[in-house]
Amino acid sequence: AGSDDLITRTLRTHGKFEVEVANAARKILSQVDPGNVLDIGANIGCFTVPLATDFPDHLFISFEPQRTVYRHLVCNLVLNRLDNVDAHQMALGEETKTVTLTVPNYSAETNVGGFSLDPQVRDTIGTTVGNEETIIVTTLDSLTIKNIRLIKIDVEGLELSVIKGALTTLENNNYPPILFESWGQFDWWTDRNNELQEFIKSLGYTITRVTKNDYLATR
Repeated sequence: AGSDDLITRTLRTHGKFEVEVANAARKILSQVDPGNVLDIGANIGCFTVPLATDFPDHLFISFEPQRTVYRHLVCNLVLNRLDNVDAHQMALGEETKTVTLTVPNYSAETNVGGFSLDPQVRDTIGTTVGNEETIIVTTLDSLTIKNIRLIKIDVEGLELSVIKGALTTLENNNYPPILFESWGQFDWWTDRNNELQEFIKSLGYTITRVTKNDYLATR
């Protein structure tokens, strides 16, 4: 990603990104036994890197589908000497498949994290036009991960698909806390925001707001 990317620029200026989300995660992880933390939509590691540094006894399992961004993630893990992170170049969703999409022009894009596999988001927001990539999508359930302490989901509109592909995992892990993004400020997203939150509530979760776009679901 170019140096003018939103996340890169924020990290260089402030050294932190989405502090409220990270602090909510810290509060949860400080109260549980060591286990697995899932970062779904990891980008370059702005959630994984600081938290994996602060909680070396937890294993962070991070997912980022964009090839170029994934490589930045891996470089950041190496630079920070983090051995407690497993990074995977893939997306999570409701079914296992591959999709071929146009990814951003990484030398020009100012918000690489805005890339989405969701058609409505791509049509409404969109990113610059780069090369085509084939992206692997799988379900969280197919990975059969145990001892999950926290799940963070930031996948630009596909949060509900991720959760629907994780129902067995959630049940088998006693419904761990979920930090998730959903846009409250966009009128065109209102119905899908409500659908996502109602579905999460139907699983027995209580939802509290962390920022204008980020929420914490707990049971």
